[in-house]
Amino acid sequence: MTINEPDLSFDVLARSATSAETVLRALLPRPVGADLPSEVIVDAIDTLGVGLLTGSQRFDLPDAIPEIRHAIELDVAAAVAIDPSCAGTADASLNYPGVHAVAVYRLAHWLWTNGLRTQARLLATYARRTTSIDIHPGASIGRSFFIDHGVGVVVGETTHVGNHVTLYQGVTLGALKVERSTAGVKRHPTIEDYVTIYANATILGGETVIGAGCVIAAGVFVTDSVPARHIVRNSKPTIELRPRAKDLPLSFAI
Repeated sequence: MTINEPDLSFDVLARSATSAETVLRALLPRPVGADLPSEVIVDAIDTLGVGLLTGSQRFDLPDAIPEIRHAIELDVAAAVAIDPSCAGTADASLNYPGVHAVAVYRLAHWLWTNGLRTQARLLATYARRTTSIDIHPGASIGRSFFIDHGVGVVVGETTHVGNHVTLYQGVTLGALKVERSTAGVKRHPTIEDYVTIYANATILGGETVIGAGCVIAAGVFVTDSVPARHIVRNSKPTIELRPRAKDLPLSFAI
């Protein structure tokens, strides 16, 4: 199998970071985001340095940007509604890495589905480097998606996520098999609407479906489908309490 790769140099990463920052600023809702015209985003994608947009792509992308911005507004609203520590739209837009990663994903997904796959991956790389959240631009993610904290979250290429889904840090939506022969087949799970997945849960497999309204508890490893409106959790751990043999010191010298 032959893999066609563009002729890239390492400095493309630096250019892509600058362009991605511009894209993020243009996409986020005000007052954090800037009221920039759609052409700014088109020009930023052109400056990634891996080939200019075609005429039709330059024409189609500005038409798609209002819908992308609307989806991001819903993601920000989900952060405000779900996280009690969130002070509002500006706080979520400015300080939440999950919001930043998903905002970049929204544009990267459009690029991916419209044949600009290297540009999409460069944007995803920027988001991963700045947020520690790895969302493949090929994944399909619905509205009002919220990633809280976010460090270590991985969402694979063929993952399908419904509406009103919340993930916490360390969640992996991954594949059971990673052989080259599985390219092009659905390898990653389907997460239906109104699902909450808590920290460090791992859900694997293209045939694995988490039904609507489910809650996946922290640290759970799932490779089988779960019916709608169920809770999946590990057995309650046994807690052993033992007194310490030594007393705590009364003072500390630094």
